[in-house]
Amino acid sequence: MTLIAAMPNFKELLPLVQLACEAAYELDDKKCYDLVTSYGMEFIKEIGNGQCFITICKWNGDLVLGIRGTQFTDGFSLKQLLDNERFDKVTASEIPGFAMDGYATPLWSLLDANVIPWTPRTYIVGHSMGGIRTLLTPVKVPENVKVVRVALAPPCGADKRFAEFMDAKYGSPMVIGREKDFALNHPILAPCFIQQYPVLHIENATPSWVEKWPWWDESIEDHKPGKYLADWLKLCL
Repeated sequence: MTLIAAMPNFKELLPLVQLACEAAYELDDKKCYDLVTSYGMEFIKEIGNGQCFITICKWNGDLVLGIRGTQFTDGFSLKQLLDNERFDKVTASEIPGFAMDGYATPLWSLLDANVIPWTPRTYIVGHSMGGIRTLLTPVKVPENVKVVRVALAPPCGADKRFAEFMDAKYGSPMVIGREKDFALNHPILAPCFIQQYPVLHIENATPSWVEKWPWWDESIEDHKPGKYLADWLKLCL
């Protein structure tokens, strides 16, 4: 199954986007199971440590990790985005550069504490904080596993050296954004973290790759996972 090309196969990727934008956010285990099953995936389990949560599935024999982003509420705000973020720098063994503590440490601790049923090819997907954690997950992936990373609306969470090392070793991720979503340039308080990837802009009838994301055009609505899924579904018609 080929995922990353000049332009992706939107129908082929739909189950991954659904997992990132729906099931990964579902707090009820039964509803999460039902959603995952409806995507044509096999539900394995959910794991969490209070700061990071992952829905583990199988899809056509491959492992899929759906990483939860910041939980949305009716009163969702920028303050909510900042509540669990720690801007300190952390490093990983033998990887140059650094990642952001608030994104990396809870994720890596969760993966260290659980037995993950890795398969030779593993898909990692997430939206928002789940998106940046998608990009950071390979630090804990065994050497013999090929990873495919699909990150929707990921904030900035690593410096250039760290991200380039990860890409050279594990392949470039697919990063997806909507036009007024501020998250692609967040956190603004830590300019050492960068968004270095071309972004697949999906919020129109003709999706395109954008080399540099616009700086700070705040819209909470444009960031919500339901908006991403709705736009993706339109591209599947």
